[in-house]
Amino acid sequence: MISELYSDILIKSCVEQPHVLQLILATNACMLAGLFHLLGDDFLADFIRKFFLIFRENFPKVVDKSQSQNVESEGERPEIYKTRNVVLLLCFLYDFDALNEDFMQDLIFYIANNLSDDTIAYLGTVIQNSVYKIRQNN
Repeated sequence: MISELYSDILIKSCVEQPHVLQLILATNACMLAGLFHLLGDDFLADFIRKFFLIFRENFPKVVDKSQSQNVESEGERPEIYKTRNVVLLLCFLYDFDALNEDFMQDLIFYIANNLSDDTIAYLGTVIQNSVYKIRQNN
């Protein structure tokens, strides 16, 4: 019950907003990771499922829109910031040891297989926020 309420609040405040400070995303990811370490896998599994559903729902739209000739700003395409916020949350969860390196490796390969202007920005987000830990683990 509490996890459903918190997940709805987290998605509305951190994922669906266009410009969310990284500190807010990091704070929420830190709280999720702490609760994951206290409560176990079942608690975090629902959050990861919801995050990945949002990611998969918006990612094809990003790839399709970027291949067209019209150049739109980020504010006109909400799927850009939703996907970026989800990638950033997943990076922070990886940094806090809530996700393993196999998950992040699969995420990077998935993004890299669909390269476009927008997906390069997502790879940049992963590199900017998690490259030190990725290098440390490999």
